[in-house]
Amino acid sequence: MGIKKWGKGALLLATFVFWLISFPMQGFLLRVGGHDVLLEAFLFPHMLALFLTPKLFGRVNFTVIYKTSAIATAILTLLFHFISGLEPLLLPLIGLVSVGVFLVALELIRQSPRPILSAAIGLAAGNTLVVLLSRTPIDSGYKFFLIAIPLFIPIFLDISPNPAPREQIPVGLLLLLFLFYLTGGLLYGFQISLYEKNAIVPGGEVFFYITAAIAVPLLFRGKKNHLLAYGIFLGAISFTLVQMRLPLAINMGMFASQASFALMDLFTIFFVISIGTPLAYGIGFGTVCLGIGAGDLLCHWTGSNLLLLAGAGNLALIGSVIVLFCFRKKFPEPGERQPDQQSPKNETMADFGKPQLTAILERIYTPHQNQLSDQELSVLLSVLTGKTYRETARALNISESSVKTYIRRVCEKLDVTGKSLLLEKIRQTHNQFTTEGRSSAPKDSLPS
Repeated sequence: MGIKKWGKGALLLATFVFWLISFPMQGFLLRVGGHDVLLEAFLFPHMLALFLTPKLFGRVNFTVIYKTSAIATAILTLLFHFISGLEPLLLPLIGLVSVGVFLVALELIRQSPRPILSAAIGLAAGNTLVVLLSRTPIDSGYKFFLIAIPLFIPIFLDISPNPAPREQIPVGLLLLLFLFYLTGGLLYGFQISLYEKNAIVPGGEVFFYITAAIAVPLLFRGKKNHLLAYGIFLGAISFTLVQMRLPLAINMGMFASQASFALMDLFTIFFVISIGTPLAYGIGFGTVCLGIGAGDLLCHWTGSNLLLLAGAGNLALIGSVIVLFCFRKKFPEPGERQPDQQSPKNETMADFGKPQLTAILERIYTPHQNQLSDQELSVLLSVLTGKTYRETARALNISESSVKTYIRRVCEKLDVTGKSLLLEKIRQTHNQFTTEGRSSAPKDSLPS
C-alpha cells in the first residue's frame, strides 16, 4: 500500500472504531435491525480475548493472527445481519475473533513516525464515519456491508510486532483506567436519558469527541499524564453539570463527557504503545473493557443509586490524579526515565561524526521503522555535537522552530520522550558499540 506508515495506522484504527461503534458496542445498526442484544454479549468475550492475547504470541505467528481475525470478523459481521436466529452465538464470537484487527492497528500506530497524530486521526475519522453512516438514507443491509468490507484491509498488510518487552506495566495506571471507564459508564448511563430529552442538536455531542481528539496532538505533545489529568477533570465537570438538570447544563455536561472520553482513549493508546508489547496491548485494553462492562452492569442493577455511585467514582478519580502528580516517580509516563536512571552529566558529544551516528542508528532502528531523513540526521548531528537550536538553525540555514520540529520527529522515531533521553540512548548504544569492538569511531570521541 502506498500510504505512509502513520497513515496506515490511522486508516486501520478508523476502520476498527467505525465498525465497533456502528455495530457490536450496541451501535445504531443493532437498533436499526431490531436486535435486542446486551453490550456484555460482545464486550466480555472481547475482554477475555484481550487478556489471553499475550499467551498466543510466540505460539502462533502474528501475521496469521491478524489476517485470520480480519477475515473472520468481516464474515461474521455480514452473517449477523443476513442470518437471523444466530445473534446470541455470533456476537460473542465476533468479540473473540475481532481482537487481532485491533492489535494490528495498535502495532501500526506504534511503528509510525508520528503515533500521536496517527491515533488522533484514526479516532476522529472513525467517529466521523459513524455519524455519516447513521444519517445515510440506505438500507441497513448495505450499511453492514460498508462496515464489514474495510475489515479485510489487514490481509494486505505485512506487520511484525515488537518481540521483546521494554518495561513493565504500571499497575497504578491500570487501576486508574479501570476506575475511569467504570465511573464514566455510570455517569453516561444516567446522563444519556436526560440528554436525549434535552439535546440541542441530537447526535452533535460526537463532534466534541472528534474535536478533542484532533486538538490533542497540538495541546499535549508527549505529555501523556496531562491527557489523563485533563480527561478526568472534564469527567468531573460533566458530573457537576448534569446535576443541575437544566437543558443547557445537560448539553454542556454531555459535551464535556465526550471530550473526556477522547482524551482518555488517546491516553490509553499512548500508554500501551509506549510499552509496545502484546502484553501491554492486551492487559491495557482488557482493563478498559472490564471497566466499561462493569459500569454497564451497574447501570442495570443500581437504578436510583446510579448518580450516587458516579459521584463516588468521580471523587476517587480526582483523588487518584492528585496522587499521580504528587508521586510521579511511582507513576512515570511510559518511556520516561525511572528514578534510578541517572542522566549523563555531559549531554554533548564533541567531535561526533556522521559515520559514527549512522552506524549507531542502525543498531537502534527496529524492524519496519522509518529511518531518519537526511535533514533529521543533520539536525541531530548538530545537536549531538553541542550546538544550540539557534546555532543549528544558522548552520543549516533553517528556522529555529524547524530545528525543534526535526528533533521532535527524531524523538518520536527513536521512541524517546525528550532531548536528554535521546542523547542518553545514543550514548549508551555508542558505548556498547565500542565495547564490542565494532565501532568505526575513535573510543575517545565521546567524552565521559
